[in-house]
Amino acid sequence: MNPLLAQFIAESRDQLELTGAGLLAIENNPHDTDKLNEIFRAAHTIKGSSGLFEMRPVTLLVHAAEDLLDALRSQTVTFERGMVDLLLDAFDQVSQWLDLLEQTETLPVELEATARELGAKLRVFLKDIAPEAATDAPSTPAFDELNWIGQFPEEERAALHRRLTESGEPLLAFRYAPDAQCFFQGEDPFYQVRQIPGLALLDFAPTEPWLPLTELDAYCCVLRFEGLACAPHADVATLFRYVPDQVCLLAVPPQVLAVPVGRRDDDPAHYDGFVVEALELVGQEDWAGLRSLIALLLDATDPGDWTASALRWLRRLVKDATPDQAAVRLLLEAIRTEQGPDWLSSLVMDTPPIIATKPQALSDVEQAAFQHIAAEQLRILELPVEPESWSGRIRSVCACLANGLRYARRVDWLEELEEAREIALDTGATATLRGILARLMDNPPPATEEISAVVVKPEELVADKLAIKTLKVDQHKVDRLMDLIGELVVAKNGLPYLAQRAERVYGQRDLAREIKDQYGVINRIAQELQSSIMQIRMMPVGHVFQRFPRLVRDLSKKLDKKINLVVEGEDTEADKNIIETLADPLIHILRNSIDHGIESPEERLSLGKSDEGWIRVKAYQDNDNVAIEISDDGRGVDAAAVKDKAVRRGLITPEQAETISDHEAVQWIFAPGLSTADQVSDISGRGVGMDVVRNSVDKVGGAVTVHSRQGMGTDIRLTLPLSMAVTQVMAVELDGKLLGVPMDIVVETVRLPPAAIYAIKQREAFILRDRLVPLTRLRRLLDLSEPATGDAALATLVVKFHGESVGIVVDNFREGMEVILKPLEGVLAGLRHYAGTALLGDGSVMLVINLKELL
Repeated sequence: MNPLLAQFIAESRDQLELTGAGLLAIENNPHDTDKLNEIFRAAHTIKGSSGLFEMRPVTLLVHAAEDLLDALRSQTVTFERGMVDLLLDAFDQVSQWLDLLEQTETLPVELEATARELGAKLRVFLKDIAPEAATDAPSTPAFDELNWIGQFPEEERAALHRRLTESGEPLLAFRYAPDAQCFFQGEDPFYQVRQIPGLALLDFAPTEPWLPLTELDAYCCVLRFEGLACAPHADVATLFRYVPDQVCLLAVPPQVLAVPVGRRDDDPAHYDGFVVEALELVGQEDWAGLRSLIALLLDATDPGDWTASALRWLRRLVKDATPDQAAVRLLLEAIRTEQGPDWLSSLVMDTPPIIATKPQALSDVEQAAFQHIAAEQLRILELPVEPESWSGRIRSVCACLANGLRYARRVDWLEELEEAREIALDTGATATLRGILARLMDNPPPATEEISAVVVKPEELVADKLAIKTLKVDQHKVDRLMDLIGELVVAKNGLPYLAQRAERVYGQRDLAREIKDQYGVINRIAQELQSSIMQIRMMPVGHVFQRFPRLVRDLSKKLDKKINLVVEGEDTEADKNIIETLADPLIHILRNSIDHGIESPEERLSLGKSDEGWIRVKAYQDNDNVAIEISDDGRGVDAAAVKDKAVRRGLITPEQAETISDHEAVQWIFAPGLSTADQVSDISGRGVGMDVVRNSVDKVGGAVTVHSRQGMGTDIRLTLPLSMAVTQVMAVELDGKLLGVPMDIVVETVRLPPAAIYAIKQREAFILRDRLVPLTRLRRLLDLSEPATGDAALATLVVKFHGESVGIVVDNFREGMEVILKPLEGVLAGLRHYAGTALLGDGSVMLVINLKELL
């Protein structure tokens, strides 16, 4: 994929996240202007960037959304909740197009219809905004005549005329004269013209004679664009709304295409008789007779003559059953004089021909916006800047301010602004420019802040520049680094094995000691390197949480419930892969809470609760794990119903159902296919959601528990490791083989004499610090025979599950180590009692057991 396109997709997704969160915020607080501005800037960024890649559907749709957001910012439309729904739908559609773009690197043309349809829904809210009235003030690129249309080939104009008369589309003539310094203002005239909707005919020419190539300034625009577009006046005017003084637009009828071209006759009076007879037929509305007369004369005229071209156009004009008499008469007069026709003076237009002017007096909203622009330019002027960028900043500030002054009809300030610009560029002193900005703001700086000459010194600029930098790195590169760290860990673990061989096999104790010393150094460096790269992969869980407000909003509206979502701990960090694993489980839990947990407002009121329920999502770091709790104040889980469903599905026997506690019964909601819902909806009720939660959490070595109080609510807790890259395990010996036990569940190791073990109802237990701890033997769990141990102390691992301690008897303890855990593949993937395998330093493979499944 094109690197620029990949960067656009990534950055646009970030902007879409901003728009989504911002829209949900202004739904509850429509007067939050900061959020509105943030959403508008995000939409504007997406629209501007999409234009670089010819993504017309994205550009069209985001443009419509941007217009609505701009109207909300300027308070020209009143906020309605329906706007948020449509804007969210629009940005969701853009997100889907980005996914398609990532796969195919292009968007089908037919998506433009979808973009226009959604855009039209957004523009419905703008229908009551009156178009800006134009005055009679002249515009630089104004039309003085329309005969320039004759520069286009007659065949192309004829085809366009036929299309317009058949379809009834509007026709717009335009002339665009970009500013000579437009490139330095971030404008691209060619791109701007190509974005004109319905562009039909286009030509461009220099505004002054071309200079010799050695003297030509490639950064000075000396072109003028003119042409015709089949589009409404308002659509094209919107495209040029930031440069209204550089464009002239004129809505015209199809007959303006009738501009004759060719060799002119030395004596136009030859056709006086034809013109007189033709005018009589026009007066009689004898169009059939006129068509016959035109055909006779056309056969006798050289096709390359100007008159022949005029006759062909006349034939096209009278082809209809009811031609425009005024247009026919004007073209006949042109044949008589062999000049013209003067379409411009004959037209009475419904829309103003020029959009380059503004009313003399600004509205309060426009005045506030103008002052805001001046304040922003003053703030930009005072920001730290690299020495080589100083002149560019001055030019940019002055260009932006000049455009604003032209819009506000304050052209008398332009000369003073130009002088301030030259002073700043020549001397680095910005006092004059700052003074202009302060006066335009109508809010001068306090007297204590004297505006004095500020000479920019390169060493000061370099010292004051921002020190914090953000570097975006492709995920695959970071993953590759993690793989290399894993290989380094495996290689590092081989050094103790080499030291042991040097001492025992070769009798080199000094060499073994040196290897161990070097192992300590390498181990420290590897741990620091691993920790540093782990920090690169760490992301705040807020990246997952930010989609929850939208989910709760949409589902609560669909189910007609009132739900308040509280999110805490968004800054808690975990490995990127863990964060991505969290998405589906949390969404399933939230959907269940909204659908099954929270009651309807009527039911809540009847139970003495508030009509608005709440769901709290909280994240925090718990030792080496990330804990996420999802709580609600809904109806809770009916333990009796869960037991009944579990019995009916054959998961437990009726006798077992009677003996298990309510807390144990509630845990069965994670069983595949078990659901307490009476009806299946399109949201939940099929018994697959919570099963997905448990499976997803188990895959990353996490745990999930649920606590419920019927009628009061449910708490679900997910505990996940901070990282999946490198796993710490405790090596134990069993039947002469090494097995690994994940270190995160190991509390301590003890050696128990046989006399310290008690038998309680056919189960074993021991006392650890005045607390009874159940005991089990790993050999029995793995169905291995048990050798006679005599009076030898039993090596026992004390592990903790869900807050409860359990003792695991093994043959012997070995060292703790860091390993790269590889999951089992193929036919072995179904062995849930093993978490995976790890390669040891001596080249052997160690099985890592999954005690959670075994117990």
